[in-house]
Amino acid sequence: MSVSKLRVYDHCNNTMQALQMQRGNKLHCDVTILVERQEFPAHRCVLSASSEYFNKMFSTKMSEQFKKIIEIKGINKRAMAQVLDFIYTDTIELSVENVQAVLHTASLMQIQDLLNLIIEYLFDEISGENCLHFHNLGRLYSLENLMKKAEECCLENFDTVCVQDNFCEIKLEDFEKILKSEDLIVESETVVFESLMRWTEYDLDARTDSFQRMFQHVRLQLLDAEYIFKEILNQELVRVSSVCRDAIDSALYFHVDP
Repeated sequence: MSVSKLRVYDHCNNTMQALQMQRGNKLHCDVTILVERQEFPAHRCVLSASSEYFNKMFSTKMSEQFKKIIEIKGINKRAMAQVLDFIYTDTIELSVENVQAVLHTASLMQIQDLLNLIIEYLFDEISGENCLHFHNLGRLYSLENLMKKAEECCLENFDTVCVQDNFCEIKLEDFEKILKSEDLIVESETVVFESLMRWTEYDLDARTDSFQRMFQHVRLQLLDAEYIFKEILNQELVRVSSVCRDAIDSALYFHVDP
């Protein structure tokens, strides 16, 4: 006797659509998620299957395992609504305005499929104007791929990045990584030096000691001797540092005998 394995390809989709309708009509829902005083009926089994956060909550001896209403703090009710819709429909609308709130909620609830979708969206939206912000998001939520993409964008668009309002808040190790990179692209090395001065002067007391260390990454040999004399040697931070002056001497010697 032959055995045939048959499949209805829309069965799973149809089932989830039915569960979504049940959720909308508050049918057969066995848990209510409360966010900012708004109630969201849902099914424990669906939440557990989609979210490691809920899976642990409902399968361990946490107090929430037996509660009918579970309050979640620290998230946005609109983001919660979107995340629940994604769990039931695998679809979500993302924009610059809502992506951070959705990312926060998806990260908290450990919904990997949604996190992957958000990263894909951010990859398409990343630019010189926002790459520092996206890099911070990647660090905050431990998204290594997003951090790497943001770093690449920063190196390719440093002329734009270094004039952003939040540039001077960049961490020392991140700034040094940029200046040391062989992939750094700038219209002129003056951009690098002037960005270093602006970054240092933003918090002079805390960053003075780091200045000469960072100064060594400026490619002085790419600068005109006139610019070095008129602009760089006139800086007090440079004049008081023997390390900076030695680097300048080497650069000037290069101009004499390249």
